[in-house]
Amino acid sequence: MKQQKGNHLFVFDLDETLLWCSYSPKSSTDVYIGNYQYLVIRPFAVELLLYCSLHGDCMLYTSSKKQYALKATHLLASVFIKLLTRKDTIKKETYYQKVFQDVWLMYDRIYIIDDSLHYWKPFEHDNVKWIKVNAYRGEINDIELIRIKDLVRHDLSI
Repeated sequence: MKQQKGNHLFVFDLDETLLWCSYSPKSSTDVYIGNYQYLVIRPFAVELLLYCSLHGDCMLYTSSKKQYALKATHLLASVFIKLLTRKDTIKKETYYQKVFQDVWLMYDRIYIIDDSLHYWKPFEHDNVKWIKVNAYRGEINDIELIRIKDLVRHDLSI
């Protein structure tokens, strides 16, 4: 993983943050990925990823299995320097807990962008900005990622 001092790291969640997975298609733009699963890319997801990639490195951290995550990320912009999946989490009784990686501290600023921040192992550091995204369920008029982009843009300008 490339880490450059003076740079930013954007860690994105996958499901319900950047896309929605369903067992029945909602529209003709849904992409069938096999195993009766359809994916809907969240509106403005690609634009947000491209914007963030201009200002730092982008990483994907999902509690999904790697095979599914690879299919899903193939539909998104190819900006991710690393993919962390279920094997990189801690198995809890009812969920998989995401863990902050100490190596990320080589970045000046780390943005964690996720709809389920409560699934992260608690971690506090001055360089970390936790951004809670409203969960996406395939709505075609969703504009949540515009809000996230504006929030990031504002934070980068400070």
